[in-house]
Amino acid sequence: MNKFFLRNISVYFFVYIVLFVLLLAYNLKTGSIMDMTLFFFLPSLFVAVKYGSIFSIYLVFLSCITSGVYFRYINGVMPDFYTYSEMFFLSFLVILIGDISGLNIHGRWKAEGRLNETQAKYKELTENYFILNRAYEELTRKMLIINARVDSIFNDFKLLKQCDIDTLFSEILLFFNRHNYVNESIIFLKKEGKYILVSSHGVKGLVEKKLEVINSKLFNMTIENKAPVSIKELLDIDYESIEKNDPVLCVPFVHGDDVIGVMVIYSISFVYLNSYNLSLIDMMCDLLGDLIYEKVYLPKSGDNNYFYKDIGVYSGSFFYERLNTYSNNIKKFPGYVFSVLFIYSKDKKFDIDKLKILKEVLFSTDFVAVLDDDAMLLGMCLNLMPENTFDIFREKLRHALKKAGFEEADFNMRFFTYHNTLDDVKIPLPGEILDDFNSEDTHTD
Repeated sequence: MNKFFLRNISVYFFVYIVLFVLLLAYNLKTGSIMDMTLFFFLPSLFVAVKYGSIFSIYLVFLSCITSGVYFRYINGVMPDFYTYSEMFFLSFLVILIGDISGLNIHGRWKAEGRLNETQAKYKELTENYFILNRAYEELTRKMLIINARVDSIFNDFKLLKQCDIDTLFSEILLFFNRHNYVNESIIFLKKEGKYILVSSHGVKGLVEKKLEVINSKLFNMTIENKAPVSIKELLDIDYESIEKNDPVLCVPFVHGDDVIGVMVIYSISFVYLNSYNLSLIDMMCDLLGDLIYEKVYLPKSGDNNYFYKDIGVYSGSFFYERLNTYSNNIKKFPGYVFSVLFIYSKDKKFDIDKLKILKEVLFSTDFVAVLDDDAMLLGMCLNLMPENTFDIFREKLRHALKKAGFEEADFNMRFFTYHNTLDDVKIPLPGEILDDFNSEDTHTD
């Protein structure tokens, strides 16, 4: 027999025997309480069936006491032993029904408890899922904003490459104003070992500013470290050297191991003074360092880095020098790639007219170099671009080559794509590329 039933029925018998003895002491004369007994019996029966006898006992006990008080003090009738026996019989019936019902109720309560526990866990999991989903949506939104911003920066950088030397530096300052909210800034360019002020944006009192900047520790630390230095870093190192009119940030333009210029920022939006934006400014200045070298220093150096100066096509030595700079920059931008393209012409040379067509169509290429004119090997280093747009660019390049007069059978192409996850970027040399092309031709024949 069910232990739950035995335990309850023994307790209830004990309780009702005690109640019976107590009520029997008040039995002085006969009186009928049948109607009141039924009145309290019906709700007791309902409670017993619905919830089991463990709850109905309290209602039965209340019905006994209330019935006796009602008839004794309100009706003036003293119930007799038979009437109490009748009430206890009905109460015992309530308990019996309650216990029988309790056999199923106990299991039902246990099942409902597990169900409620499961539902609570499911609700918690659902809430956590919605929280994670909202976090994912927010992260996706931020990534889209960041990608759109980086794309906008690279598109503007392409326009900077078209500027002549007279407008280059003013456009660079406007470039930083658009993308980084740099409101007051100055550019110093290195000439004959000294840094000369060449352009400014939104800065008043340039003569005073120039003298203050040249002698400031922030400016000299930037040149010495070949890396951006902010006023916060100087505050941590040597706060006593900080002057009232010191700039908030200095960023170098570096080419190779030489600091060829410095951008001095006096005013920038507080929102953009974070680690991500500062690294973005650093990367932009790395690219601009190469651009400034190409526009300002390279034409004056008298060397043979330009293969075709009129259209900006380089020699092989400068090609590999620039690739080393790109391989360092790519590590700063997850999700972006830089690519090296080698084109081998089988029958046609890369004369200047064909190269002009390539330069016009492939506006997003950073630079083009003729690596071996006799072997008709052309190298291109492509700008940093989102990885998912690279296949589109590849097809665009094929159409450009056809427009330049090369049929599909007249040339071979090799793409080498480099991600920011690579620790060591190994770019093949012209001889290795030619061997690869020639071995493919032999294999094809």
